[in-house]
Amino acid sequence: MTEQGESVRAAKVGRRFAAFETRNFRLYFVGQVLSTVGTWSQTLAVTTLVFDLTGKSSQLGLTVALQFLPMLLLGAIAGVVADRYDNRHILMTTSFLQGCLAVTYGVLAYTGNVSILTIDLITVAFGSVSAFERTTMQAFAPQLVPSEHTQSAIAMANTVNGTARMAGPALAGFLVTQAGVAVCFFVNASSFGLLLVALALMRAREIRVRAMLTRAHGGIREGLRYVRATPRVRTPIVVMLVIGTISYNFLVTVPSVVEFTFERGADSMGLVFGVSSVGTLIGAYLAAGVAPSNARVAASLVVMCGALTSLGLAPTFAWFVVSMVPMGMASAYFQAMLVAMLLHESDAVVRGRVMSLYQIAWQGTTPIGTPLMGLVAQLTNARVPFVLAAVATGASAAVLARPKRVERARATDS
Repeated sequence: MTEQGESVRAAKVGRRFAAFETRNFRLYFVGQVLSTVGTWSQTLAVTTLVFDLTGKSSQLGLTVALQFLPMLLLGAIAGVVADRYDNRHILMTTSFLQGCLAVTYGVLAYTGNVSILTIDLITVAFGSVSAFERTTMQAFAPQLVPSEHTQSAIAMANTVNGTARMAGPALAGFLVTQAGVAVCFFVNASSFGLLLVALALMRAREIRVRAMLTRAHGGIREGLRYVRATPRVRTPIVVMLVIGTISYNFLVTVPSVVEFTFERGADSMGLVFGVSSVGTLIGAYLAAGVAPSNARVAASLVVMCGALTSLGLAPTFAWFVVSMVPMGMASAYFQAMLVAMLLHESDAVVRGRVMSLYQIAWQGTTPIGTPLMGLVAQLTNARVPFVLAAVATGASAAVLARPKRVERARATDS
């Protein structure tokens, strides 16, 4: 490689990680990684408890649905709150509340007073707080860096879940087998405390000022009208609506295959999610510094379709584990492109509401998708949901790849 080529390559790598030049973003990233590690630990612990108490994929599907039901019901309100109030203060409040709920979960599990009813009640409470936290967190990231580093911030923020998913399930698998389920909840509570500290240490004067929502800007209805009238914002949300409902049900489909098809336990579930995070990190890295486009979204969906097919037809557990790498990579790239599209194309004053609709399309559809896929797995076998997800993903890629659709969107925007 020539000296000039090496310089160009170094510049591209530098752009990908440019967000880390900002102190506030570094605090944001570290706090989010630690918090999400704890959340993944708790997620696997809840899965273990549900299977121990019931042994049914359908019950796990219901519990996961209850976790995300508040996003469906409260997501639009959360968007208005994110647009109207200081994002850092919102996140400090949600971190405190989630930490308290995790402690409650841990005490119940440790004392042996946990039941399906208590699991579902706390799950709904967690989901209610998370509806505000998730929307605000995505809208907050671009405020922490200079405008020219926004794409880097978006992509690096998308690595948070992958980074945490590498450690969280593996940590939970170890803790469940060595120390018991309750410890996972206390670990999660501690992680929210660390996130709270990270948010408190941020320099408020270095956070970019954004336009704040006033009554003159409208509320939920105005946000919906804005999305309907803006094709470049509407299309990513519609695509995620399909993928979120049918394809993104891994908290049910993966444990079901591991538990019932390959007859393995919590440590193997941790291994599967941990391996998939390797692909997630690769996908997020490839997406950093790359301009979003419909073509790139369609390409990532094609790869995702192939990975889902491989997961559904995997003859061995090893095959299943390896297939999670391209799955994680394509999924991270896909989400990074969609989020970048929405943040770049939406006006600052309506950004919280736009991201709340994205969160509803992604996680708010879980109450529909997870019980359905859990029931499908129970009535047929655990592989079928992956095949259905592959069909939906492939169909979405085909629609996005149609040139006429892209041209119409561009013509409407102009």
